[in-house]
Amino acid sequence: MGLFYRSLLILIYSCCCLAPILEAGKVLMYMPVATKSHKNVWRPLAFALADRGHEVTMVTMFEESAASNAPKKYREIIVDFDPTDLQSRIAKEVVNPVDNSISR
Repeated sequence: MGLFYRSLLILIYSCCCLAPILEAGKVLMYMPVATKSHKNVWRPLAFALADRGHEVTMVTMFEESAASNAPKKYREIIVDFDPTDLQSRIAKEVVNPVDNSISR
C-alpha cells in the first residue's frame, strides 16, 4: 500500500473518530454600519451557519424583513443608532482637540 493511501486511510479514520466530538459554535455578527446593503451581503452566511447548527446573533440597525424564513438558531438584536450623532461626537472629541493644538 502506497504512502498516499495510508495517509488517506488515517485521515478518514481520524475524521470518523472525531465526528461525534465536534460541536456547533456561537457566532456574533456585529454590523454597525448605516446601510442595509451590508447586512444583506452577510445575511446568507448567517442563515447558512444557523442552518448548520451554530447559534448566530446579528447586532444590526435593521430588522429582518424575512423573519419567517430565518432559521431557529438565528437571532437579531436591533440597536438604535444615529450616524449624525456619531459624526458630531467625532468632530467634538477628535477633530476639535487636534485643531486647538495646531493653532497654538
